[in-house]
Amino acid sequence: MMTVTWYLAQGLVMNLLVFIKRWYLGSWYRMFGTGRYLVRRLERSLAIRINVRFLFVPLYQERNIYGYVLGFLFRSLKIIVGGALYVCIGVFVVALYIAWAIVPFVLIRYAMGYAF
Repeated sequence: MMTVTWYLAQGLVMNLLVFIKRWYLGSWYRMFGTGRYLVRRLERSLAIRINVRFLFVPLYQERNIYGYVLGFLFRSLKIIVGGALYVCIGVFVVALYIAWAIVPFVLIRYAMGYAF
């Protein structure tokens, strides 16, 4: 009788560990990977690194006051907009993961009969 109980307890613990690994760790890797993919796709069109590097270089190599001023304005605007988009993507991914992580606790609480 002791071996059956031990076997069932061991199976329960192993299934719980596999669930935790897949639900929490696996979903974090997937969501983080999706967020990283979105940032890389945005980097192709916004090119924030390049704009930071060439922030004080005149636009289209137009070496007059207009080229310097417009280059600085356009590049700084792209950096600000791109940075804001990166932050929004990061906040969205973290919020989505937190919501995903809370789901098992909400389901357990609901299954126990507690009302919200």
